[in-house]
Amino acid sequence: IHLRNQQNVDILDLRSIRANGVYETTIHYLPNPRLEYPEKFFPTPEDLYLPPLSTYLKKQYEKPSRKAFQLKLRQAETITPQSKEALFLLEITGTEPTDTYQRKPVNLCFVLDKSGSMYAEERSEALKTSLWKTGSMLEESDLVNFVFFDTDANKIAKQSDDHVENIQKIIENYYPSGGTNIFKGIKKGVEVVKEDFDPALVNKVILLTDGFGVTPPMQITDYVSEQFKQGIEFSTIGMGECNLELLDLISKSGNGTFNVVRNPADLSNVMLKEIDESFGYVAEDVSITVTHNKKLIFKKLYGYPLGNITNSSIDFKIEKVPGGLNEIAFMKFKLNKPDATIENEPLEISISYFDVVLKKQITSKQTVQLTYTPETETELLMEQHEKELYAIAIINQTIKNIVEHKAAFQYDKVEQDAKSCRKQLKQIFPNSKPKQVKALLAELDQYMATIYKIREMEGR
Repeated sequence: IHLRNQQNVDILDLRSIRANGVYETTIHYLPNPRLEYPEKFFPTPEDLYLPPLSTYLKKQYEKPSRKAFQLKLRQAETITPQSKEALFLLEITGTEPTDTYQRKPVNLCFVLDKSGSMYAEERSEALKTSLWKTGSMLEESDLVNFVFFDTDANKIAKQSDDHVENIQKIIENYYPSGGTNIFKGIKKGVEVVKEDFDPALVNKVILLTDGFGVTPPMQITDYVSEQFKQGIEFSTIGMGECNLELLDLISKSGNGTFNVVRNPADLSNVMLKEIDESFGYVAEDVSITVTHNKKLIFKKLYGYPLGNITNSSIDFKIEKVPGGLNEIAFMKFKLNKPDATIENEPLEISISYFDVVLKKQITSKQTVQLTYTPETETELLMEQHEKELYAIAIINQTIKNIVEHKAAFQYDKVEQDAKSCRKQLKQIFPNSKPKQVKALLAELDQYMATIYKIREMEGR
């Protein structure tokens, strides 16, 4: 029995065995494949999925009232003579529907997993609460249907013309049982959307599951891609031990969004966000350039893929801005001998985007004055929840880094990044860490433990 392949085997009970001389017996031993073959369960850089920061964002930032898109950048850490780095927080928002920015009516079909595992961790109750809350966001012109799936998939008959009342009656008949056939659920959802398909509406399938399914992923994504070409979008919500990679691929193939719910209590916020984003886009092809002075040396952007970098500027892009967008990002710089003169050259932010409603290109510029403090101690200028998001951003970036380092067999860098991550978290939370940060840190520890096991087996 190889205990490295079955960590919870610690006692071999021989109390019932009685013999004189030689005695033989058979022990049934089923090793844990994740421990026996850890390399098969460790993601490649291409397969790794990390939930976006918006998944954890609970604060609602101020939204633009007379324009489609808004970015507010603010200093998130004091700059002192001893500062090594400068941190900035970015509030990124899209306008709510107004007289100018009218939202499109929707033709939605919720494809909801009702397999037996939905009973776990009170997921089914969280789903019922979330669906009830979504009813208040819908208008009379919206078309909303429901498909429940387990090993089979069925459309749920409408109970009332009032959205809230209809949802209330439908969720009363939601009783999880059976297996998980994601593909059947998706196909039934498409069938339902096509019954009321209208190019003037947002035609969309929203899939929620906590399972893996049985159909080859490529068969599902090819189908989703074909349906998207016909005008149907797909978004996904994953709960529990679901197939994150598959749900991510479905949303990308269907031009939608992918959301991960770690805690069932967060499902309502995710569901409301998904509904909000289903009302259409208000801006496209957003380009953001941040120009900085020579005392700042760019180091990291958390929350968005980085674009071009020069000695004095960095840029990044956002392809589409849904109505009601509410996101956060962080930008970090190294500091080159900071002093009071750093206040003489503010950051300059240039923004360009296409306004979908006004049908024209919009450009704008803004400056952010830096503040220098002749104190010796640095201080984070953020609320507690924003500090938590910053910690999550650091952990996610560290996981991404160690997966890339492991793929390149750069195990010394794996150790360095993990150590740096813990040091930064200690600076943010010197005492106790928030529950969500602890959970993600435990996830990082699992990655590290798997890497140690792989190195042991490889003899590295």
